[in-house]
Amino acid sequence: MMVYKFTSAKWAKVAVRNMRLKLSMFTELNDPFELSGFNLRDPAMRAFHKAQHQKITDEYGMISFSEDYRSPLMWSHYAEQHAGVCLGFEVPDDELLKVRYRKDRFKLDGQINLTKKDLINLLTVKFSEWRYERERRIMTPLKIAIKDANKYYEPFSEKLVLREVLLGIKCPLSEDAFKKIVEKKYKNYDPVYVRQLSLAVTKFGVTKTKHKPINL
Repeated sequence: MMVYKFTSAKWAKVAVRNMRLKLSMFTELNDPFELSGFNLRDPAMRAFHKAQHQKITDEYGMISFSEDYRSPLMWSHYAEQHAGVCLGFEVPDDELLKVRYRKDRFKLDGQINLTKKDLINLLTVKFSEWRYERERRIMTPLKIAIKDANKYYEPFSEKLVLREVLLGIKCPLSEDAFKKIVEKKYKNYDPVYVRQLSLAVTKFGVTKTKHKPINL
């Protein structure tokens, strides 16, 4: 399926040039309830949660995507207030975790060991007010990620295929800035489109210009 990564113009250019995305650590995320979506009323569960939280944060990084590039809120919150870029990727469905949104924290099935359902909930349940993000996630073990200057990266591959470079309506970079990179780096790659976005005329959202792929 197609998923979208919102970022700054600067880091989008770096990602396209280096053909990789930086993994986020759970401790860096903007939601303090990450990995804490279950009910912690029981003191014993708090200790259990602390150990599980530490294990996941030590062993995994993640990349957050959205199912939709058109949301004005996503552009405002994650792409420099529409001055950034949104990178569109084709990713196999089975590589993505779908985030689920709820008002209340869930209860664990297991009390000592996490069940598979518990683990999925731990990784994907967020408070309902985050629903506008329509988030999908890739989880990557740090031991197989690319490490560079104490940061971890997921390389572009058949599981992370760049398809689109979408420039925000206030993006200071031109289409040509990305076209030159795509023409040089992606000659033997699947089609990549570089498009300037504009405001939609009938809805609250953004829309794409129509172009042929740059690297054909």
